[in-house]
Amino acid sequence: MRPTDAEFRAALRTHAERVERYQQGKMTDAEFRPLRVSYGLYRELEHTSYLQRIKLPGGMLSAAQADRLADIADDYARGLIHITTRQNVQLHWVALDKAMDIYERLHAVGITTRGAAGDSVRAVTSCVHAGIWPGELFDVTPYARATHDHFLFHPLNLTLPRKFKIAFSSCPSDCAQAPINDIGFFPHVRDGKRGFSVYAAGGLGPQPFLARPIREFVAVEDTLIIVEAILRLWSQRGERKNRKRARMKYLFQRLGAERLIAAVDELHGRIEADQGAALRAELNELTAGFTSGQPLQPPSPVPDNRDAGFTHWMRTNVLPQKQEGYYAATILLPMGDISGPQLRGLAHLARSFGAGELRATNDQNLLVPWIPG
Repeated sequence: MRPTDAEFRAALRTHAERVERYQQGKMTDAEFRPLRVSYGLYRELEHTSYLQRIKLPGGMLSAAQADRLADIADDYARGLIHITTRQNVQLHWVALDKAMDIYERLHAVGITTRGAAGDSVRAVTSCVHAGIWPGELFDVTPYARATHDHFLFHPLNLTLPRKFKIAFSSCPSDCAQAPINDIGFFPHVRDGKRGFSVYAAGGLGPQPFLARPIREFVAVEDTLIIVEAILRLWSQRGERKNRKRARMKYLFQRLGAERLIAAVDELHGRIEADQGAALRAELNELTAGFTSGQPLQPPSPVPDNRDAGFTHWMRTNVLPQKQEGYYAATILLPMGDISGPQLRGLAHLARSFGAGELRATNDQNLLVPWIPG
């Protein structure tokens, strides 16, 4: 089921109590660390301030959410927002006593930091062009968001051997970089039925390893079932003593392809028998009514009277969408950084000329889709 406001509120109250206990000296640094990290809060600058990571599933950001992030950055983080390589947002120089204020203000616009760091299912990434790419088989965004929502309050989340990353590819260039994730999904259509080929155990770090095929085809309605199976295997058999070896890629290397796939198949069968119908119903609920963009203006062609600079910008920064007459523009952010006023300005442009939507990219820029020509 979709996480409820009551669940978020209860979790925030519990976390606020933990923060208060730590500030009162009733909890040690070692005890508090996994708790604050589970909400995306890292120490920095010799422990005088904190870095706050904020999850944006698939990099999706509404104009209202962008305005709220800009306000929070101005109030608590010296006015600077940083876009990460996993389509997240990071704020620096955050004071611990302001963290709960930040979480409450984010929750009010539908953003959470739960599981943004720590031993959790991290923000699920997806192709930044999903839903607008010419020639794509289908929009993967609803399945990425459903996977993210399903695991927010999952019993295994926050207690995994280590972080776990999931990506949904969409376009032919695989800009989501699915093969370097613990699970990578690639869209396919078989006999008119939508589904994914599923890869697992990818990762970077000192020993980079590309994900290997686990299933040739999984119907879209079984997305949560296959993720449950792989995640349970990782939780049960992943390394828990040596964190340097606590990644899915090392489990794959230890078991080998045949044994790992057999173990996934066994767990998949159990989950199918016990929860298959419920997980399909949940996926249907989480994806129901999803629409990729609600353009605010009618489509139109690009005008012919263009100067050389505009023509060059169109060639380097603009993608014609599959929806005729609409375009998506990439906004280059040097070093992935944008100020509060700049983000508010982009939110205004997205409202005025797009669909009130921005997308954080994994090359640390922003995309504004649904702009009429």
